[in-house]
Amino acid sequence: MTDRHWRPGMVVILLIAAAVRLSYVVFVVGDDLAAGDAIYYSAQADTIAAGGGFSHPFEDEPAADHPPMTALLLAPVSVGAGDPLFEQRLLMAAIGTLAVGAIALLGREIGGRRGGLIAGGIAAVYPGLWINDGLAMSETPTALLTALVLLVAIRWRRDQAPGWLLGILGGLLVLTRAELGLLMAALVLPWGLSGAWLDRVRRIALVALVAVLVVAPWTVRNLIRFEEPVAVSTNDGLTLVGANCDPSYFDAVGFWYLQCGLPEPAGDQSEVSAAYREQALEYVGDHLDRVPTVAAARAARVWSVWETDAMTYLNRGEGRPQPASVMALYGWWLLAPAAAASLWSIHRRRGPLLVLVAPFVTVTIVAVLTYGIPRFRLPAEVAAIGALAVLGRIRVRHRHSSNDEVSGDEEVGGVAIGTTTGDWS
Repeated sequence: MTDRHWRPGMVVILLIAAAVRLSYVVFVVGDDLAAGDAIYYSAQADTIAAGGGFSHPFEDEPAADHPPMTALLLAPVSVGAGDPLFEQRLLMAAIGTLAVGAIALLGREIGGRRGGLIAGGIAAVYPGLWINDGLAMSETPTALLTALVLLVAIRWRRDQAPGWLLGILGGLLVLTRAELGLLMAALVLPWGLSGAWLDRVRRIALVALVAVLVVAPWTVRNLIRFEEPVAVSTNDGLTLVGANCDPSYFDAVGFWYLQCGLPEPAGDQSEVSAAYREQALEYVGDHLDRVPTVAAARAARVWSVWETDAMTYLNRGEGRPQPASVMALYGWWLLAPAAAASLWSIHRRRGPLLVLVAPFVTVTIVAVLTYGIPRFRLPAEVAAIGALAVLGRIRVRHRHSSNDEVSGDEEVGGVAIGTTTGDWS
């Protein structure tokens, strides 16, 4: 396969991706009211567009309920009178289409041009992606940035991409979903444990420094505005207290309850968050015997192997129609075993396994420490679709591409399976 095939193939994939997402926004989500976190993101974008900056859209105080990137992306289409929610959803559909393109590029890095088109084609129609693209929430830009971070991380490990670029993308990812700083750590730190470790430590330090510099202006702003230290957002306290209370330990085990944060403590957002954290840690200390069960339930929920019907129902609370959530559930059940087989194939061929496994590890840790909900596994779904690009490495023996030399082939049932020369180290 040559660029003569790649370019029109990508055009078709992006057109399909855009059509799916626009149809979802126009005909399914439509003019539904914002729900869940989308209420804050949409209103915060309106406040920014009106010149109010990151002041709270509903209260007269500084705001850092969530990291700033999503609201900043939504702000340009929030200018003007009326309710811009529909325009915000259209923008998310466009960003979701870009995410499909980024996943195709990730797939090309793993499986050549053919693999890139396979990954892009799956991403274009995969329900677990487009179900978020009709919402004014952080999942859509997270998918785009995750794909780019994984792509650059693979190339950075092979000295084919600069560390500063990985640092910039990693910083933007943290400013979109704060907990994905763990993903950056999982991508770069293990790489420094072998080989010429001093040189690797220097390269890791460059990535970390650039990422910190990207996040620093927002952190400095928070340190100035709030009474208690706030690195990225004040949402951690409410997350922890809602995940560590009687309903989440004994009723819907492993889930999260907003009611556990009531009544709200006094103080600004940072003081409220600090009080919530203290309350949550005290509850955990008083219920240590329940922690293993709750942690297992959280992991089971995020990977959709337990309480799946309940989770598709609860998804409605964030604006996802239940039929679409059911489609996303079945899509994940199809994707997961195929991705597992693909990761095993990548491992056998000494491909970029650690990079693709890092999102799975991160998602599990985040769920165990907070609570389980399917949208938290989005980074792993991006990696899983990218892993399927290894199918592009499978060629019928007499149809080797002139542009993709195959080395070290194995013959399995008359099919040659190999790796593109120079693609993997």
